[in-house]
Amino acid sequence: MNRAKLVITLLLLPIYLSVTAQSLNIGWNIGDSFVHTSFDNKGRVKQINNSTVSDIVVDGDKMVYTVTTSVFDNAGRPISLDGQKGANALSHKVCVGSNSILFVDMASLFQNIPIPKDENITISESGELPEVPRYPTIGALPDREYTISVASGKMDMPIKFSYTKRAVSGQEVVKTSCGEFFCWKVTERMKVSVLFVKKNFICTTWFADGIGIVKQEIADGSGKVTSSDCLTEFKSVNK
Repeated sequence: MNRAKLVITLLLLPIYLSVTAQSLNIGWNIGDSFVHTSFDNKGRVKQINNSTVSDIVVDGDKMVYTVTTSVFDNAGRPISLDGQKGANALSHKVCVGSNSILFVDMASLFQNIPIPKDENITISESGELPEVPRYPTIGALPDREYTISVASGKMDMPIKFSYTKRAVSGQEVVKTSCGEFFCWKVTERMKVSVLFVKKNFICTTWFADGIGIVKQEIADGSGKVTSSDCLTEFKSVNK
């Protein structure tokens, strides 16, 4: 897999029953594990992500969770992330502040991409990723822009993300194979620009208190759903 395709693939990975959903928090413990299964637009399994909470630290007013994820195809075979056998795991951080939660920390994700030792690649970031409010209310959320720059030798490849028309649109009960969840529903439009290629997506994500992302749908610019991702298993060390 070439470097550009690897970066784009990682960025587009898309990533219990609660009585109420008045707030959002993460109640994870070290050792908690969960599985997200990705499906195509015909409901066929595309990919399985097995994740484990590997570390929890307090950073000022934030609680930072490190999540390590191993990636498998629909037959349970490890998906190589760098073209070499065995490198199918990466880590990212979920940051919980007093007022917001950042579920996908791209900086930590890219720092943990397996990179062959013979390649000199540097990665930098700028801008802000979209956060989810800890205490959601129905209505608009701030737009965000974020850029990851991947440099190797004379090549500098910026990958730009624009998140617009973001909103908390309501609360819904979501059913998956591991239960029912009372969720907050968040919608947004995302544009990804890499070199001369631009892609537009509509993202709908359902978040449950104490769990995080329960379901996500990715649609094209016209609104046709092209893929989805569901929480299919959760195991807590305290249960």
